[in-house]
Amino acid sequence: ELFRALEGPAVTTSVFCGVNETLFAYGQTGSGKTHTIFGTKEESGLLQLFVRAIFSQADQSPGSTVHACCYEVLGDSLTDLISPETLLDSGQLREEDIVYDEMFIKTQKCRYQIVRVGCVSACLSLLQDARANRTAGVSSCNATSSRSHAIVHLFVQNPAAANGQGAGGRSAGISSSIGALTLVDLAGTEKEHENPSEQGRKSARLLNTSLSSLNRLLRRLQTGGLDESERRQSV
Repeated sequence: ELFRALEGPAVTTSVFCGVNETLFAYGQTGSGKTHTIFGTKEESGLLQLFVRAIFSQADQSPGSTVHACCYEVLGDSLTDLISPETLLDSGQLREEDIVYDEMFIKTQKCRYQIVRVGCVSACLSLLQDARANRTAGVSSCNATSSRSHAIVHLFVQNPAAANGQGAGGRSAGISSSIGALTLVDLAGTEKEHENPSEQGRKSARLLNTSLSSLNRLLRRLQTGGLDESERRQSV
């Protein structure tokens, strides 16, 4: 139901037209953000639904390829969550399917893996293993809450792509053959003083500051008032 409400099929088509689409899960600790994005073995989340939709469309787009990466951000640090060893051992991945990229978080250069995935099962296995590597800790609501922001990128290279339509019918306006879907599972906001541990309170303070900055910047972005210097205020 949520997938349809978010125009999931249109978003998928948009990505194949070379558009970058981003979905944020934002809210208080314990509100179900991680469950909504990553789902469970019994119930699909947005990740599973989009991966299936992407590969379904890839089957109809000769020559298209899909790459995935997943990392977490906490404070000024970025940690790669991808662990491709299981898929390499099983033969579902080759060493040449893995490339490395870098980005700066403020002044720190961070390196992470981008993996070419050939089917739904390999992609979901890779990303569920990544989820298991995510930092967790005690929050004011749960004994094991996500204590970082998790970001999943699904890159689609479609040689047949040309100027296309974005989700909701908007024009892509570009001829690039590479589009991306980004799913962001933000750590939850919480009351710092209610966390039972000193480390937990420190983590909550850091995350709340980050979320507050992000919220302010997203609002500025919506109104067209965001300048380049402000983009560095929150990763």
